[in-house]
Amino acid sequence: MYSDYFGLKLMPFNNTPDPRFFFSTPDHEEALASLIYAVREMKGCVLLTGEVGTGKTLVSRVMMRQFAERIAYANVTHSTRSAVDLMESVCAEFNLAVPEGASNASLVRILQDHLLAEFAANRPVVLVLDEAQNLSIDAFEQLRMIGNLEADDAKLLQIVILGQPELQELIRSPRLRQLHQRIFRSFHLTALSPALTADYIRHRLAVAGAEGGSAIFDDEAIGHVHAFSQGLPRLINTVCDNAMLAAYSAGVRSIDGPFVQRVVEQLRRETSEPRGGESRRAAPAVSDPAVARASALESAEQPHAQRHTRARQRGDADGMRDRRTSERASAPPDGREEQVPRLSASLHALVGQVYALRDEVARIKRQAAAPADAARQTLDELQASCGEARRLIDEHRATRQSVDASRRQAHKLAALIKATLEQTRVVVARLNATTVRADQAERQGLKACQQLRGHAERAEQLVSMVRQLFERLEHQVVSLASATIPAPVIRGNGSASGGQVLCERVEGDDRVGNEKLARLLAGTHGALRDLRSLADHVPDGMGVAAGAGDASDSRLLRQMNDLLRLVDDTERPVLRVV
Repeated sequence: MYSDYFGLKLMPFNNTPDPRFFFSTPDHEEALASLIYAVREMKGCVLLTGEVGTGKTLVSRVMMRQFAERIAYANVTHSTRSAVDLMESVCAEFNLAVPEGASNASLVRILQDHLLAEFAANRPVVLVLDEAQNLSIDAFEQLRMIGNLEADDAKLLQIVILGQPELQELIRSPRLRQLHQRIFRSFHLTALSPALTADYIRHRLAVAGAEGGSAIFDDEAIGHVHAFSQGLPRLINTVCDNAMLAAYSAGVRSIDGPFVQRVVEQLRRETSEPRGGESRRAAPAVSDPAVARASALESAEQPHAQRHTRARQRGDADGMRDRRTSERASAPPDGREEQVPRLSASLHALVGQVYALRDEVARIKRQAAAPADAARQTLDELQASCGEARRLIDEHRATRQSVDASRRQAHKLAALIKATLEQTRVVVARLNATTVRADQAERQGLKACQQLRGHAERAEQLVSMVRQLFERLEHQVVSLASATIPAPVIRGNGSASGGQVLCERVEGDDRVGNEKLARLLAGTHGALRDLRSLADHVPDGMGVAAGAGDASDSRLLRQMNDLLRLVDDTERPVLRVV
């Protein structure tokens, strides 16, 4: 009705457990997560309690929607008073073929066969018992018995028990202590706080399609809603639904606090009116919140169209009765004149009935259009789901192609790495061989350097001796060159003079020195030959390598080369003198 007026796609405050309007609070979120975990892991029995209208059934519906077709579930909502009635209801919800007049044991056996078949198909079976506080002790005991149906590592039947707060006291009673011990987890849903009430109203408006849901109800209006409902979602829906309907009738688009207060007072008057043939009186305002909630819940069960139709009919009837009374008082005694008010009253009654029938036809049309709207909405959701599925399939195909390409590249890269490793092994083997040869060459070079040091020491000694010899020769040569040898004087007796004797002595001394020099040079020839052969056998570039690695070795080689050149320069004149 008012959804088009406020620009909504859905009725936001219907008191039905629609999973689309699920509002997540810490309590609801924890209860939902525990239900999903208990069903998925096959933990057995879970207890969920809460005040009337706190959303227990909605939580169970959201849980079943999470599993979709992956579970088999039955929802028992009507009260059963005996164990047999409970088993018949459970088998009927699971669509099991039950013989007429079957005993309780037969029903349990039929249910067990069904549970085993579903367990073999890896499909959990869930039984939801709503309003369980009305069950008898025998029914609870039967519930415990079917809860004992289990495999080696899992429960065959997952039981979700929903009920009002008194159910907790009933479960804790000594008569049901065995069932209480088998409950996996127990939760209690509490009413909403003022802040959560505001979030709850805005959430439902946003889901229904409102743009800026807070613009419809201001903060004062939400405060009045919470004060009347005490945070119970069902009463919140009732007050907000009536407030939006009244705003639609009054042509108001923004609902404030006084407007909600008038709606609340009207709800209290309607719930406190007597029924049947009693006269209508305005009842005093209900001050007890519990009584107000109970009365509002009772009135919420009546459709708005029916209440308005009955009110209009009562108003028309009252108006006709008053008019009829006044007309009778002023009517003349003529009989035909008296029939005119009756005919007029009948005509007004017929008009009222026509209006009532028109309203009833409009209501029936709306009820008939509701399934079509729901089917249309479901079709839109299915189309959206199909589009999402196509998109996911395309993404999966693209991902698979990318994975295949990556796999091919990985194979190529693995082959390249393998070839590189083979080449690396060859290079490493060559480097190892080169390192071995280098180590050998280094050892040979060290040995040669040691030999060079020994020969260099001998060469230095030899050079020192040669220098001394050269100095002596030079001294003797200078002495010979500077000496004045007198002419020989021949005496008469034929004997030589003193100068001749001196020359002979000098020649004798020179002969002796030359012989010593010849022996010394002869002794040094062997060392010179060894030095030359060692210099010839030193590898090319050894001097550079030695100079790079050891400065003393390089200096030794340079000194050896200089010594060889010095020997070459001095050997020839010395030999000529000899």
